Amino acid sequence: MCLIAFMLFKAGTSRVFSQQLFTDQIDLAATEVDRIYVKGLQYLTASQTERGNWGDRPYGMEPGVVGLALVSILAHGDDPNHGPYALTIERGIDFILGEQNSETGYIGRTMYNHGFATLALGEAYGAVIDDRIGPALESAIELILTSQANNPSNAWRYSPESTDADTTVSGAQMVALFAARNAGLSVPQEAIEKGVAYFQSCQSTDGGFGYTSSSGPQWPAHCHRLSGAGSCEEKGNGAISIRIQLPEKSFKIE
Repeated sequence: MCLIAFMLFKAGTSRVFSQQLFTDQIDLAATEVDRIYVKGLQYLTASQTERGNWGDRPYGMEPGVVGLALVSILAHGDDPNHGPYALTIERGIDFILGEQNSETGYIGRTMYNHGFATLALGEAYGAVIDDRIGPALESAIELILTSQANNPSNAWRYSPESTDADTTVSGAQMVALFAARNAGLSVPQEAIEKGVAYFQSCQSTDGGFGYTSSSGPQWPAHCHRLSGAGSCEEKGNGAISIRIQLPEKSFKIE
């Protein structure tokens, strides 16, 4: 009887402790972030055109921007087929697929667009019920792999035929490759390793990354863009600490 009473007491105190965990400052910040997140998703839904893009010119017409918008919606975790953003996702997928060259698999007019649009297809594949996504994703990934194979740097730049490379365009292709591989597509490990090797070749001794080589990393500018209205501090060895200021709250990312 005493044992049962002790177990009930422990269970009762555990519940109280658990409730306290969900009212600390970290959870309040997470709740505030989600409120802002949902408000942003609602804006994307309300401002999307019937074609599936956004009216902001020129960038709202680009499949890469549509892709990033879709990724942000899918990342929230709502049911992509029947949830509150299902129509927004469907229209966005329609737009991206409509921008893909049926012969080459190229999406848009630059590899920026291609990479981020392919990323969206990779995130949607297996989650969104649409038989068109798989073949389109395979075709888009094949173009990325072919472009890399024909590039002396084993990386990417503005067009599939480019023979030079930079870290920003290459980053767009790398995240697309990772998304496709995570979705179950066959992506050669050699392609991943060669892409990583290119980024390593662009890393300076202090840990920063240059645009086309290891010279010229500008962490303060990137840090400023990341921190927004908050503050940013270099921690050494290429690491930074960002403090984001929310209304009456703040939290750190390191």
